[in-house]
Amino acid sequence: MLTTYAGLQARIAALVTRSDQTDAIKDCITLAEAEMNRRLQSRDMEAVDSAFVISGETAAFPTGYQRVLSFRITSTAGRLPMDYLSPEEMDRQQVPSLGRGVPSFYSEAAGAFIFDAWPATGSATARLRYRRDIPALSDDNTTNWLLTAHPDAYLYGALYHLGIGIGASDTATWKALFDQAIASINREAKVVSTGATLTVRPSSQVV
Repeated sequence: MLTTYAGLQARIAALVTRSDQTDAIKDCITLAEAEMNRRLQSRDMEAVDSAFVISGETAAFPTGYQRVLSFRITSTAGRLPMDYLSPEEMDRQQVPSLGRGVPSFYSEAAGAFIFDAWPATGSATARLRYRRDIPALSDDNTTNWLLTAHPDAYLYGALYHLGIGIGASDTATWKALFDQAIASINREAKVVSTGATLTVRPSSQVV
């Protein structure tokens, strides 16, 4: 079954007819995930933390974090948006709220958010909407939303990376099928994002 990590590995091994590639197959699934993390645009890669806590100058990224989609303070009236500054700008600017208070700006460095201000006591709460990695498959995490919905992307992605390593004659075909699967997922995500096109019939055709 292609809906589990073990089933995916077994199918890959059967297609390459190699019994000596167990570790390589796992590595190539990981490589396929890394590429899909860069290329996929699915809404399933979005997450929301509606109670993100800011209690100091820094706060660790959520697990699997890639980038911010929106970041707003919610513990004060008005759901105040925070603006991004580069680490260099954060260091240079003498913003009015620098130090203790409600943050207006955030930056990123060394796996953490950096804030221009933070509460003197207690904490501020924010709503963080962000893009995250696909939950990696493993012996402990045997499936995820992508494998369930799009097993072909995993299969052909892993076969492509494995094919490079073993010099398989089908590598170019697997690469083309992998690219096709990614393009299909991204087209589907675009339709979901923009909504279906409304077709209006001319009045002359209305019975």
